[in-house]
Amino acid sequence: AQQCVQCQFGEQYVISPNKHMCKRCPRGLFCEGTEVVTPVVNGSEWVADGDIYRLLWCPPGYGVDAGSHSFDQQAQMCAPCRKGFQCPDEQCTACTPCPRGTFKDDDGPHMCNECLPGTFNAFFGASSIEQCRPCPLYSSSPQGASNLSECVCWDNMYQVNPPGQDPYCEFCPVGAVCSVADGRTCALNYPNLSCPTTGRILGEWARREVDDLYTVLNCPRGTAMMNSTVGSVYGIFSHEIQQCKRCLGCARADNAWCNTAEYNVDPNKYKCYP
Repeated sequence: AQQCVQCQFGEQYVISPNKHMCKRCPRGLFCEGTEVVTPVVNGSEWVADGDIYRLLWCPPGYGVDAGSHSFDQQAQMCAPCRKGFQCPDEQCTACTPCPRGTFKDDDGPHMCNECLPGTFNAFFGASSIEQCRPCPLYSSSPQGASNLSECVCWDNMYQVNPPGQDPYCEFCPVGAVCSVADGRTCALNYPNLSCPTTGRILGEWARREVDDLYTVLNCPRGTAMMNSTVGSVYGIFSHEIQQCKRCLGCARADNAWCNTAEYNVDPNKYKCYP
């Protein structure tokens, strides 16, 4: 016998009662037993497609879930992005891995968090703050750093990259420290080893192949090479005290004899003598 069957309130819907059968309500809708439905997640977009409602997109932070293997109209819903994933778009269909320099350690519609200053993360999809690795000692990075190269040594230091080892920050040798006007920064970080205000540092400097440390190779006339614990080229090498130290000149303007002036016949071998 012919009859009109009422679709179940809260569990079914029917788009056109004269053409379609009752359909099970998708997980992402609240159904009133008629064509009237309400999205569970505000901002999700649903359209009538034949005799079913189809989910087109979700608001930011959600992805379209319509079954794990094949389309399942009843399984349709806006699923919060899981940890390590986000969707910042206004019309989201799929969650994507967190960008480099960020992480997300729990499920939910919120966006990925930037790594803290002083850390970096070079990989996509980080799901823990521990994946934001700390910068080398004596260096810092901006918030959201995505590469080790963004870890910059402190102003009074420079980066060393030993063969086969992790890079680290080394204290600037005395002879390469710029003036107070330049903030006591390290000239070894500037092009041509030139301080912004006072210009190029004294001497010829180069990195050693064995450990990538800068060493002073030659000093100009009127100076003395200082690179050891005894204050000259003799003794145990000391990286931090390296400099081409100027010999003292005479303070008198009349070129008369004075007892403060110094000389050096070989700046790469001897110290300054009075």
